[in-house]
Amino acid sequence: MPTTVQQVRLRDAEGREVAVPGRAELLSDPACLVADEWELTVSGWAGPWPATERWWADDGSRVARMQVTVADGGAVLLAVEGGRWRFEGAHDS
Repeated sequence: MPTTVQQVRLRDAEGREVAVPGRAELLSDPACLVADEWELTVSGWAGPWPATERWWADDGSRVARMQVTVADGGAVLLAVEGGRWRFEGAHDS
């Protein structure tokens, strides 16, 4: 389980990146969460929840967050922005 903020890849059962278009709906079901040093099987998820961060500023952005549970019972909070997934936090079982 990751412990620091980092880029991750969320993939479906076919190995494709899970995408979240403008309507904040998943285009495929998550199956695997991957980073350089680990790979976790996804057992469930909630979200994504869209948000506009810093909407009042020129550097504001649109992001979607989702919680993913993994096979060992832990839960991971992810965010996707500009098509790139990042790890934001974890809760171990």
